[in-house]
Parts: sequence; structure tokens; C-alpha cells
Amino acid sequence: MQSILRVLNIVLSPVLTLSFASTFAGLTIAGRDAGDAMAGTAAGLVVLAVELALTQGPKHSVWLRRWLDPRAAFEGGWIQNVTAGQGGNAVGIFWFDYQSETDTFAVHGYAYSEDFQRWARWVSTHMFIDTVGLTATYQWDGEILGAPTPDPEKAGLTNLELRWPPAFALPLIGAGRVLHVGEGTRVKFDLYRITNRLLAELGLPFTLRQLRINEHDEEAKVVEAFLTKRHRPAAVQTAAARL
Repeated sequence: MQSILRVLNIVLSPVLTLSFASTFAGLTIAGRDAGDAMAGTAAGLVVLAVELALTQGPKHSVWLRRWLDPRAAFEGGWIQNVTAGQGGNAVGIFWFDYQSETDTFAVHGYAYSEDFQRWARWVSTHMFIDTVGLTATYQWDGEILGAPTPDPEKAGLTNLELRWPPAFALPLIGAGRVLHVGEGTRVKFDLYRITNRLLAELGLPFTLRQLRINEHDEEAKVVEAFLTKRHRPAAVQTAAARL
């Protein structure tokens, strides 16, 4: 999208010049014809403004990133629902954030146990995003909380794959896997984008913004609500089997 708009900006610059030329036709300064000069200057300023918006705007605006930077499909908060792998790691909450200083993205998050307690944390160290396939791969460093962390558990590689959404919409679901150092531990998980709608469906009274601030431990409440909902179908099936 950004490349297309930049090409259009260049292609349409002569049209802008002609348009401004008709606007400034007959303009004189100190008795001299200044219409053409003013038209060229105005068109140049418009082209420059559009170019700056396309190249610098996404660094400072989430809205512009969404439309102009395909990597922003990953940006935001995610629930990492573990389906296989590491014991004690039931669900994770992580944030995929833009880093304007380096024009890249970074991940930081916490893994939670079945009793809704923070079990581990991790941060990305290197990131690669394939915008064509909607995949992201990153190296990470992490640690188990409240206990010594074995060396093979301190680093690894995570792969995220998002499902293509409808046109002009952000991806909401996906899947992924984690390989720890030496591939001693493998984790598979499903991905769910955290939105205000999802929070409402979980019966939570706060917004995505409040969750991000996490002033009142909103993150743990999301984990509790999500795990409770995840276990509910299993509980119903177990009860039905006993009848």
C-alpha cells in the first residue's frame, strides 16, 4: 500500500502543478509574472507533505501503521493459548509493539499457570516478519519466575502464523510454536487478538487500554476469565458422561 501511494504521489505531481497553475494564473509580484513559480512551489510542497506522511507518519501513528505498514498486522495484544508442550505453561499474554527508534517490532509477555499466576516471562531479541505469508519469527530470552531457570529454558525461537482476515480487517486469530534451545522443549499454541469485543465476551468490565496499563492486575483477570471459559466445555462433557 505504501509503495503504491508513493508512486501515485509522484505520477500525480504534474497534475497538481497544472491545477495550481490555473489557480495562480495572472498572479504578479513586483510587476512580474509569478504564477508558474507559485504553482511549482505549491505542487512541490504538497508532494513533500504526502511523502513525509507516508514515510514518517507510520512511525508516530498506530492508525497510519495499520494502513501503510503491513507488519502492523501483528501489532497489539495477544492471548497465547497453549495446546501442547511445557508443563505449568497454560496461557500467555504478550504485546507485539512497534519500536520507532529502530523501525522494527518487539515482543514481551508473561506465561501463566493453571492457577492464574505468572509463571515465566520473555522478551524478543531478534525479529523477522514475512508480510506476504503473515508470519513472524523471533528469538527470545526468558526466565521462569520464582525458581531457577535451566539454561535450555532461557532462550529459544518462536514462530507466529496469522490467519488471513477479510479485506481491510486486522487478523484476529492464528497459531504458533516455540522451540527452546536445543529443541528440548516444544510448545504449540493458538493465538487470539485481544480486543474490546473479546474482553466483553469474557465478561470483563475494562477496556483494552486499561488492560495495557494493567494498573489493577487486569492481565491476570483476563487469564482467569479465559481459562475458566476454556475449561467450561470440558467440565460439561465430564458431567454429561457421568449421567
